[in-house]
Amino acid sequence: MGNGMDVGTAPADVFILLGSNIEKERNVPAAVARLSQLAGLDIVAISPTYVTPAIGADGHTTEQASFHNAVIHVRTRYSLDEMRAHLRTVEWEMGRRRTADKFAPRPIDLDIAIYDDASSSLEGTHFVDPEIGLFPHVALPLADVAPEWILPATGETLASAAGRLANEETEIRRL
Repeated sequence: MGNGMDVGTAPADVFILLGSNIEKERNVPAAVARLSQLAGLDIVAISPTYVTPAIGADGHTTEQASFHNAVIHVRTRYSLDEMRAHLRTVEWEMGRRRTADKFAPRPIDLDIAIYDDASSSLEGTHFVDPEIGLFPHVALPLADVAPEWILPATGETLASAAGRLANEETEIRRL
């Protein structure tokens, strides 16, 4: 097959974080639509959208426009690197230009939170973003689509992490 996918392996479960604070009402749904059209990618679930304040490098809220954040759970045979490349292409097509300022406003931000190729416990590829249990804008939408998924670093479920973070002083709200 010419698409680079290894058709001999079981599909990986991939949880993609979506975020936007430029034309967010349009860009988050547009990114979901673009991903749904990507050959070799099957959508399993989409979380509700959350409105979250922009966070700066110091971990505090900034004067930037708030974000819309969501998670999309997909299954694919794309490798982790291929998946990242597809996400960067969608970002580019939607006007995202990555700069040295990782906290700059953006029309769309697509990041892999979890890549779990459980086809083999010895050879499967597993990636878990270390920030999942730290930020409500990541944990809450993830918990909506995979509440029982366990964070390897802490043994905590996503539902538990989301509950803990939701109880902290946050300005996050579900749309």
